[in-house]
Amino acid sequence: MHSEKALKDTEILKLSLTLESVRSSKRVALIRAGRVDLRGILEHLLKEEGTGTSEAQIVAFVESHELVVERCRQEPKITLDVSVVTAAVLGQKLHRIWRRLCSDVHPRLTPDQWRLTSGEDCIQLRSNGESDSDVLLLYHLFDHFGYPVQSADVVLRQQP
Repeated sequence: MHSEKALKDTEILKLSLTLESVRSSKRVALIRAGRVDLRGILEHLLKEEGTGTSEAQIVAFVESHELVVERCRQEPKITLDVSVVTAAVLGQKLHRIWRRLCSDVHPRLTPDQWRLTSGEDCIQLRSNGESDSDVLLLYHLFDHFGYPVQSADVVLRQQP
């Protein structure tokens, strides 16, 4: 009986190591493809700076950062996209972005880790695949938390 348990434990360990190897391979492939950065930043913000990734948790996270909400209220492209710019609306929008990017293979990236791995390169946000208002929301969120960010093809309202 003891040897059966040891055999099962060994099999579980092998499966666990295989799964981690597959996840690691996916991480490397995403990093090489340049697709890891945005998701990794959101991983850090929502799970370490915030409280989690459910819609209610993301709404609460946005509510706790009124400066981001205020900056978004000043963006004509955001006000055209949503009827009323509130923390709840922006939180729901951020949750939809999160769900589109969802994967368990992206490592978290703090602003310092970004700088360490990317040097002086800025995060380049583009509207391909995301609406202009999504790009602007991400821009203001990332900028608020100290990430070096640029919007490649969306004109930002000049900050005072």
